[in-house]
Amino acid sequence: MSYLADLKWNQLPVATSPGRRTQQQPQQRDPLADPDTGFLTATTLTIEDAFVLYLKALSLLHCAMVEASRHWASLQGDIATSPSSPAVVVSTAFNTSVQWVRNKFNLCLDRAESLKQFANGHVILDDPSQVSIIQVLYEQALALSKAAAVRELKWIDPLDCDRAYQLAIWMLSAILVSGNTSSSSNSSSSSSPNASHQQQHHRRERDAGEDDADDDIDPEDRTLIEQFIASIVKRREALQRRLLAMQETGSS
Repeated sequence: MSYLADLKWNQLPVATSPGRRTQQQPQQRDPLADPDTGFLTATTLTIEDAFVLYLKALSLLHCAMVEASRHWASLQGDIATSPSSPAVVVSTAFNTSVQWVRNKFNLCLDRAESLKQFANGHVILDDPSQVSIIQVLYEQALALSKAAAVRELKWIDPLDCDRAYQLAIWMLSAILVSGNTSSSSNSSSSSSPNASHQQQHHRRERDAGEDDADDDIDPEDRTLIEQFIASIVKRREALQRRLLAMQETGSS
């Protein structure tokens, strides 16, 4: 979700303000975000879309932190029940993942705040609760998968096509889980190690209409999205088999 929001963010003056220029590292060219490739474009996204996308990303990232907290608590519980057990040592991968989630959470939180301030100073920020996050993600995933399919048929940048398929799958999957993030995160907010950030996040959720009916997915729509995901997965697997075959042929 934040990937789409970042596309709009990078178009706005707030992203290149003097105070932020020193905080950002030079960005490498992203083929999926290049208008010339036809994969994705931020022109169809509004500031309201980007704002709500950041809030939804915060919901998912918050759930990730809650799950990490539960995992850590379960490990500590094992020690409490068995004092003779050796000290708990979590893997480097786990620590790295937790740090990435925290950094991403802070970045999305900062950009959501900046977007809100920028909008209030430059344009009228419409009621974010009227933004259908499901529609935004579905339309972007549809456009992304179509562009990837066209370029794959012409065998243009197949590796970018593979990444586009993957991103479309993530977008559609986010639709399926977005309706469950509020309930799952609220049930364990007291055990999360980032309570202050979570409280700020929940306030922004309320401002953006987090509990709006847009988060409720009709069973028929859910089935349609699941079928859409399955079709993209199938196409991606076929592309990966072709890429693997070409690699094996080239190395033989």
